[in-house]
Amino acid sequence: MTNDTKNLLMQYLYRFANHYGIQEASVISFKKRNELLEKLKEKDNNAWVTINGLFDSFIKSDRIQNDKEKYDKARILWDGENTEALKEKVNAEINVVKFCKENNIPLGGLVTAE
Repeated sequence: MTNDTKNLLMQYLYRFANHYGIQEASVISFKKRNELLEKLKEKDNNAWVTINGLFDSFIKSDRIQNDKEKYDKARILWDGENTEALKEKVNAEINVVKFCKENNIPLGGLVTAE
């Protein structure tokens, strides 16, 4: 996964953390995101489900895209999995935006990736 993508995902998570009053969220890195996700889960499980789904979809898509063995040996299977993972990413991001609008979480100024 590119650093730009990681930064985008963390920007979403920071917005959620800020909205729910989680202190010092911005010092948490992508690798330690689970600490922040757990704090968010304690505050609002629905927010956690939404943002965790976004992280999971991006990680799944990245793993599929980097599976060179399947890409080389079972291209049709890889194509199908990759297409499905890309759809999941789009749906997860739509769900995050929808959740943010419903809960008045500002998204302005996010730097997009991919």
